[in-house]
Amino acid sequence: MDVALPELHLNNADEPDPADAAMAAEEQAAIRAAVDGLPRALREVVVLYYLHGMPVAEVLGLSRENVKSRLHRARGRLRDLLMQPPTEERGI
Repeated sequence: MDVALPELHLNNADEPDPADAAMAAEEQAAIRAAVDGLPRALREVVVLYYLHGMPVAEVLGLSRENVKSRLHRARGRLRDLLMQPPTEERGI
């Protein structure tokens, strides 16, 4: 007599995998540290645009072209910072 055994589910489907949650937390910390390391002018536009969804040009009194330029430079610096291997000095 063959009896099919039920599949074992170690994690509830609604609960995040602890390893995934830990990795996401590490990624968020790395991004936060990289944003904090940007020069103030670039950090302001990143925070206002990506974190708060605010109209940066209006809030800071800048032209749209200036905002676009700052966002472009900020993304490039963030990419460079996040591609570096982690170091204790950077706190990542």
